Amino acid sequence: MQKETSQRLSSIKVDLNSIIKKVSNGSIPVVDFPLHIFPERLQEILLDVSHSFGLDKGFLGSAFLLSYGLAIGNSYKLEIKKAQYQKAIIYISFVARPSSNKSQALKFVLSPFESLEAKLRKEYQEEIDEWELWKATPLKDRTDKVKQEPQFKQFILNDSTMEATMMAHQVNKRRIVMYRDELAAFFKDLNKYRSGSDVENFITMWNGGAVKTGRTTRHVYIKDSFISVAGTIQPSVLRDMAKEYLRSGSGFIDRFLFVYPDVQEKPLWNDNEVDPSSISDFEESIFRITDLKQKMNDFGDTESEIVTLKKDARDKLFNWMNYVNKPLTDESNDILAGIYGKFDIHIQRMCLILHFIKWTFGDTEGREKISIDTVESAIILIDFFRSHTNKVQSELSNFDPKSILPDHEFDFYKEIPKNFSVKDIIQIGEKYGKKSQRAIYDFIEKYSPELFKKHGQGNFYKVK
Repeated sequence: MQKETSQRLSSIKVDLNSIIKKVSNGSIPVVDFPLHIFPERLQEILLDVSHSFGLDKGFLGSAFLLSYGLAIGNSYKLEIKKAQYQKAIIYISFVARPSSNKSQALKFVLSPFESLEAKLRKEYQEEIDEWELWKATPLKDRTDKVKQEPQFKQFILNDSTMEATMMAHQVNKRRIVMYRDELAAFFKDLNKYRSGSDVENFITMWNGGAVKTGRTTRHVYIKDSFISVAGTIQPSVLRDMAKEYLRSGSGFIDRFLFVYPDVQEKPLWNDNEVDPSSISDFEESIFRITDLKQKMNDFGDTESEIVTLKKDARDKLFNWMNYVNKPLTDESNDILAGIYGKFDIHIQRMCLILHFIKWTFGDTEGREKISIDTVESAIILIDFFRSHTNKVQSELSNFDPKSILPDHEFDFYKEIPKNFSVKDIIQIGEKYGKKSQRAIYDFIEKYSPELFKKHGQGNFYKVK
């Protein structure tokens, strides 16, 4: 058995080296979205909406996953092993040029939650009017001596500080999505008021963990968070944004799934209209999940119900993790290893989301057990996301020193040896105006990790 496993791993490594070489050269094309993983009716809806709005199928299919994950929210989580859980949380970015209609897919799939908010907003307004009237009533004339101020329940946040986000989540403990049409603004706003804390909180929330904040007028504590993040970004902006987060080493960007299609065109206008049944059937499939009652514990707090994998499905998933994703992770560079390692988590979340998509369209019996077919679909889906991630990382790492360095700094760069310490290149630096160790350190930091990487204490090497 051990010999067979060793041979299998060796075979995988041979194929892997070829794959990694292609990725580094940017020669692997992205995979088309695998429509067949969806129930037949959802495939029809996807094609109808895509044709009408001129939407990329990868954008729309991935947006559906976000929407159904949001519908599940904190109501259900997957238990892969005892006390090891995954929720349907997704951080996702659509990468495309301006005017490529990348935002419309997210707007469409979030429309059921906009409808829910509109209904709740009307109820909230009636309640707040009643509360204001009660507040204005003299104490001796009040029927109710104590009356809590109504709270508006939000599903979608667009521009919110961390404190405001936590307060919204305290009202809606089941699900929140942070949707930014331009993710660049979201990244820019992170840590605007608190150095490092917002990124740390979003990393914790990606794991569905407990978060708290004490900067508002009241302490806010979320024991069981569920916040997804979604938005769009332009390729040129992505490079600048990613540079900062790669340099920070926080691993924040590693948690994002990317969709970056090869075709980057402004869609043609057409006379196609979305069939009303496509909209209604999609909304009903979402509401069928959101209407599920959430479990309550003995203390009156909400609890997630547990979904598990059937034995053959669990074996299939572990086999993929151990013999496909592990070798890919182990044999990759540090950046890709950090990203590929998260695919063990992404695939579990996709299993949970695809399971409920099948359930809401009547393609599976019960909600408690995930089948091997669903795991196989999740594996196909991860191949899709990996190909788009590879494209993003290939572009982020494909820096031509001559194109990004001013002429005098490019001349300096050419004279720097492949492996060096700052002391080694002091004399070279003086020729190009870098007359101190601090000036050289600043130069290295400015162009890391694109052109330089650290190699031990005080030592560096040139990437290009």
